[in-house]
Amino acid sequence: MKEAQKREKQLLRMKKDLKHDEQLSLDLTHNILFQLANTYEMNEMYTEALNTYSEIVKNKNVANGGRLRVNMGNILLQQGKFDAAIKMYRMALDQIPASNKEIRLRIMKNIGVAFIQTGQYQDAVTSLESVIEGLPDQTAGKPTIIAIRLR
Repeated sequence: MKEAQKREKQLLRMKKDLKHDEQLSLDLTHNILFQLANTYEMNEMYTEALNTYSEIVKNKNVANGGRLRVNMGNILLQQGKFDAAIKMYRMALDQIPASNKEIRLRIMKNIGVAFIQTGQYQDAVTSLESVIEGLPDQTAGKPTIIAIRLR
């Protein structure tokens, strides 16, 4: 993955040198960084994964920034950084359209679980009540890791 990132940067430099910078491929950059972040995450290199995901979501042209923020929230939740996870999940909710109801409810479920972990029980109840109304299941009190994998 590091080698792919290095070669992609070389390609971008070459295109700039040849005055083809208007054709720079944001998709290529995004895909390489996404694969790198996934690889870091799978290898439990969480700091590197978070840094790489952050680099991707800084670009406002990235269409799936909300879903990537879910991945970031999942990492923070696994690390026990519950307040940061809640913040990241809320940022994801702001970017995920209301039409993706199931994903939004699963994110709300993770927010509720994080609130439980921080002892903010009233906020947890509020969050989990909306989840149970929209997506009733027996595991409403357990976190749902929503891994976003692009193919």
